[in-house]
Amino acid sequence: MVRNLEPEDFEDVSDFFFNNKKGYTDQFHKVFSPASVDLSQGTYKHLKQEIVDDSALNIGYSSEIKSDMFYLDPDLLKKVMVNENIAQGLSSEAEKLDQGRANLFDNMIVTEMTKELNYQDFKTVAPKFMNFAKAERAQQEDLDFAVSQIDDAINI
Repeated sequence: MVRNLEPEDFEDVSDFFFNNKKGYTDQFHKVFSPASVDLSQGTYKHLKQEIVDDSALNIGYSSEIKSDMFYLDPDLLKKVMVNENIAQGLSSEAEKLDQGRANLFDNMIVTEMTKELNYQDFKTVAPKFMNFAKAERAQQEDLDFAVSQIDDAINI
């Protein structure tokens, strides 16, 4: 039997999830580390809106993000399923999944769950989306530029 590698197989790699390594308490509950970069609230809102508008699949995300979202908000699926159109769409995609056909179930569920997450919970899972790394790099580039401008001003 072939086993797919799981994120847990890489727990010793400190930067596997953008420096947001997870740990477990004695009761085996997930514990999240804070993000390595403190982005502004506006940046987090923009990242979330980008995911909702473009879909999670088009942005890219870590496979463990669903379990992390459910851990943060156990009622998240209920919140998503309140919308009948979303519930019907998910049901249709689940049928395709059961039949082994191409489907968008994961994409739909991650996108809709992201939409329902509150700010603090989204901030916790944001590093699992690929657009977070891009925003993090942009902020670091801005900081590097500011430092170089200060260095130039001092050296003049």
